[in-house]
Amino acid sequence: MTGSGDGAEGPARAAPELAETVSFRLLAAANHLARPFREELGRAAGVTLTQWRCLLALAIAPDLSGRDVAERLGLEPMTASRTLRALEVRALIGRRADPANRKRDRWRLTRAGWGIVDRIAPAALARDDALFGHVDADDRIALDRILGRIGLM
Repeated sequence: MTGSGDGAEGPARAAPELAETVSFRLLAAANHLARPFREELGRAAGVTLTQWRCLLALAIAPDLSGRDVAERLGLEPMTASRTLRALEVRALIGRRADPANRKRDRWRLTRAGWGIVDRIAPAALARDDALFGHVDADDRIALDRILGRIGLM
């Protein structure tokens, strides 16, 4: 039924090819990586995956702006803003005005925020080792280099 508008032809024919792209496989891998967090670690600690990622970004680099957090994590600025505010309401992070730009806030973990990071980090590291421990060091370095080159980390 050519031209019937039922979507049976045209772009759909590319679907099998698209399923083999690196982009598609990375998206699937991200979902597989996130599932245990949602089901175990995050639930036990009372944080979402996006909240955890924001906490981790601030643990690594304190005093980031909301825009910095969004860029580092590949989040929409509004998503980062809402997540940071939710973490602030729970007293997991605090903010101060940027001395160079009073309209911009700088965020950092509170003692309670560090407690969440310290609670989740060992299990997250163990999960990483379980997933990638069997991958040789050269392949891990190559993957890290490629992700950096395409701007994913």
